[in-house]
Amino acid sequence: MAERLLFIWGGPAGWTAALYTAQEVLPRLRAKKPDAASLIAGIGAPRRIRALHGGPIAVIERFEHIREAFAMSRVLLAPMRISIGLQN
Repeated sequence: MAERLLFIWGGPAGWTAALYTAQEVLPRLRAKKPDAASLIAGIGAPRRIRALHGGPIAVIERFEHIREAFAMSRVLLAPMRISIGLQN
């Protein structure tokens, strides 16, 4: 199984972080672990997020239960670039 990062997102803060993950984090990780992949999970993905789907990045909006996304991944990633929506 490839080393798959799971990123669960929603809303503008999540979209920004998902783009950051795809454009900055995953390429650096793949430089050291070429089989690394990313799963971006969330409902209502905007076009710019859906456009990331392909190659090492999977964008999946619908699951029977979110535990499916966890089962498909090895690491949960939460790179929040802005603090909108963070609590406690």
